[in-house]
Amino acid sequence: MKAPNIKLLVKYLLGKDLYLSPKTSVDTEYHGTRYGGWATPKNGVTAESVVYSFGIGEDASWDLGLIGAKGCTIHGFDPTPKSLQWVEKHIKEQKFLMHPQALADFDGTLDLWLPAIPDHVSASLRQSSGTSHEKITVPCEKLSSIMRRLGHERVDILKMDIEGAEYAVLRNICAEEGLLARIGVLLVEFHHWMPAFGNNDTREALRLLSDKGFVPGWVSESGHELLFARK
Repeated sequence: MKAPNIKLLVKYLLGKDLYLSPKTSVDTEYHGTRYGGWATPKNGVTAESVVYSFGIGEDASWDLGLIGAKGCTIHGFDPTPKSLQWVEKHIKEQKFLMHPQALADFDGTLDLWLPAIPDHVSASLRQSSGTSHEKITVPCEKLSSIMRRLGHERVDILKMDIEGAEYAVLRNICAEEGLLARIGVLLVEFHHWMPAFGNNDTREALRLLSDKGFVPGWVSESGHELLFARK
C-alpha cells in the first residue's frame, strides 16, 4: 500500500484540507504528466469509448496519452481564451475535438473570474484572492444538454477540472433522473482548498456520489484528483 502524503495528513489534522482515500479497488493505468495526468481504468476503454474532458488549460497530456493508448476520440471543453489559443497552436490530433464552452448546472452563459497571476490560465466560478478583478462571460451547458447535442447516450469517462464549478455540476448530475447511470467513470478534481470553497463542499459531493453508488477508486498524490467508480 502506498504511504500517505504526510503534508496532506498534516493539513487534514489542522482542518485545512481533506485526506481522501480509495473506497473500492480499480485496476488503473496513468496517462499524462505529473501535473496534468490522471489514472484511468486499465480495462474497458476502447476506440469506441465516449470521453468528455472538461478543463484543458494548457496541459492536454492526459487526453493525448489516452488517445494514443486506446485510439478513442476525446471531446475537450474549455472556454478560457488562453486555453483555446494554446490548443489551436499546439494540438493537431484529429481525435481531440475542442469545444469552447463551460460545463454548468444550467444552459446559458456563465461569468468566470480570470486568475490574478497573468501567467496562469484557469478562470474561476467565484472571485477570491486568487482571481483578478477581470471576468469573462462564456457559454455554458448542462451535461445532459451537451450529450443530447452531441448525440451521445452514454459517456464512458467524464473528467472534470473546472475550478470549483464541479460542486454545482455534480449536484445537477445526481439530481437529473437517470443521468448518472449513463456515466461509466468520473474523474474529478475538487477545489475545497481554494479560498472561495471549503471542505464541506467536497464532503457534500462525496456523499451525493456515494448515495448514487459512486465511490473513490483512485486518489492522486495531492489528494484533490479522484477517480470514481461504482461500488
